[in-house]
Amino acid sequence: MEHSITRAKSVPMDCNNVDKKLRQIFDLVEDEAIFHMKQSAFLYKLNVQTMPKSLHCLSVKLTVEYFKSPNHEEKTDEEKFIDSSLHHYVIFSNNVLATSVVINSTVFHAKESSNKVFHVLTDGENYYAMKLWFLRNHYKEASVQVLNVELNSEKENPLLLSLSEEFRVSFVKVVVLDDDVVIQQDLSALWNMDFGDKVNGAVQFCSVKLGQLRSYLGERAWSYSNLQKVDKRGM
Repeated sequence: MEHSITRAKSVPMDCNNVDKKLRQIFDLVEDEAIFHMKQSAFLYKLNVQTMPKSLHCLSVKLTVEYFKSPNHEEKTDEEKFIDSSLHHYVIFSNNVLATSVVINSTVFHAKESSNKVFHVLTDGENYYAMKLWFLRNHYKEASVQVLNVELNSEKENPLLLSLSEEFRVSFVKVVVLDDDVVIQQDLSALWNMDFGDKVNGAVQFCSVKLGQLRSYLGERAWSYSNLQKVDKRGM
């Protein structure tokens, strides 16, 4: 220890150089932060200017229309929502169009659509807009259920999900999809994968260990997608 202290004291240390170095690092970080702020503002402005005006208030328009027309024909798919033998997908989103794209692309590439059940979880602000959209639009023979995550009265529903904790399921298997992906192949093979003792699998951001999943998503969506599969039998 004494030898180390002696060697440390023998090395000349100029505090001015250290101060200059720290200031240089601070200036670089500050410049980078300013650049990203300007880039974010530019991209936001570009998004607003290029988006069709009819879509700016789509969620609000759908919500108002939902309450103006209270007599909606509810789809009789309650049995499918709790049937564990079907393929259940979960999507967390407050974006109507993005969710519709995910569901449509999944169903479009599926060899069989009647066994597809989508559970869309959204907030209270967008709940009625989502509900009206999926009541009016059909995706072949697939079923879509819209749930409000802000309500805690879903105890009788077999799919118990919340934003504050890791989701729990009563189904044997469920696939969780982000709303920023476009499915390009049939995902049915995911239900035949053997997880062994593992209870879940996911596409990782940096390195992909589940190579079998790569063919199910496009290359552009692969780097930032979040596709998860839960197998409760391994719990």
